[in-house]
Amino acid sequence: DPYNPTYAGQYNVKYIHDGYAHNDTLYAGHIYAGEFAIIDFSNKSSPVTISSQTTPYAFTHNTWLSADGNYLFTTDEKSNGTLAVYDIDNPTNIVLKDQIHTTPGSGSIVHNVHIKDQYAVTSWYKDGVTITDVSRPENLIQVGRYDTWPNGSGNGFFGAWGVYPYLPSGNLLVSNIDENTGSGPDTGALYILTPTYTQACFLEGTVNDFTTHLPLEGVSVEIQSSDPLNSDVTNSTGQYRTGQPSAGTFDVVFSKDGYVPQTVQASLNHGTVTSLNVNLQQVGLPVELAQFTAEALADYNLIQWETASESNTREHILEFRPHEAAEWTPLANIPAAGNSLESRRYSEEHHSPPPMCYYRLKSVDLDGSIQLSKVIVVNRLDGKELSLLELHCSSGKQLVARLFAPHTIVAR
Repeated sequence: DPYNPTYAGQYNVKYIHDGYAHNDTLYAGHIYAGEFAIIDFSNKSSPVTISSQTTPYAFTHNTWLSADGNYLFTTDEKSNGTLAVYDIDNPTNIVLKDQIHTTPGSGSIVHNVHIKDQYAVTSWYKDGVTITDVSRPENLIQVGRYDTWPNGSGNGFFGAWGVYPYLPSGNLLVSNIDENTGSGPDTGALYILTPTYTQACFLEGTVNDFTTHLPLEGVSVEIQSSDPLNSDVTNSTGQYRTGQPSAGTFDVVFSKDGYVPQTVQASLNHGTVTSLNVNLQQVGLPVELAQFTAEALADYNLIQWETASESNTREHILEFRPHEAAEWTPLANIPAAGNSLESRRYSEEHHSPPPMCYYRLKSVDLDGSIQLSKVIVVNRLDGKELSLLELHCSSGKQLVARLFAPHTIVAR
């Protein structure tokens, strides 16, 4: 009888600032202890603590349970504190899955979170109200935000103090704790907002070393879009998870000190996980040349080369030098791949070449640095006479020498 409640019991082990009750279980926020506790209230006169967990910023303000009861959401009411989510399916083995801050590094303070279907609706003081897609607890993606405090972000207990998302209309009730800027009396305000709940577009994958195939930690992954919070850094197993509310095709930049940056396109769709795995190559020579050959054909020389990888390359300059010349002459300028970890093939024809010709490849980096290949030669007169010489011996006899391929002399 809610109009005539009767006393059943109490829990007084630690101060509880806020909590969420579901059936006979209380999920208590011990704000000063910096933790939440899962408490069994089956016996109202003697509740039992099942387990407890310290939250990321150790100032656990409130808790809220997911619709399926497998995850618990918490807020740390502290400067730069986060909205965090825990897997509590096994209460004796609680696992932090992810955490999010709406304006990282600003110092703003999160307050209360409520779960509505697959979304977390959160009041965030000076940063207003946020909506986060929590359908993938290991990858929280902010899909909406309305700032009810237009006087800037940062530390301080001004702005959105509470939000209620359960009206039949779907509207949000948002209470601002203070509307002034410090020069007048405290004046709160009530905002009524009509939200649009948008499913997130998820991007997840792994990054490995191109040569060793081992996972790379600390790789920055950034979606090239104006949406906020759409980047991540790979963990110790090379995994990353990110996303954004906007669908479409976007460039994704992968970068890490000591490695060649790589840009890959990804198609993102609402409510869908796009998998994108990448291999990064360590910074080294601009070009890893796998093959460089030349051969004499009917009336031209065919020069071919293959690169296993290219890093910041601008162009390939193919140069030649006749046997009797000392200087190299450009034969062709071919645009390079820029950055590529895939095999690239190139070819060039040298028409009306000299009888004996040397070739080399000059690869030019974006910063103007140059890498030279080995020198190769094509001898179109192999096995053919080059010239006929008459030599005279001191005895007066004639010596005739025919000169064939280089370094081959047949005399009679």
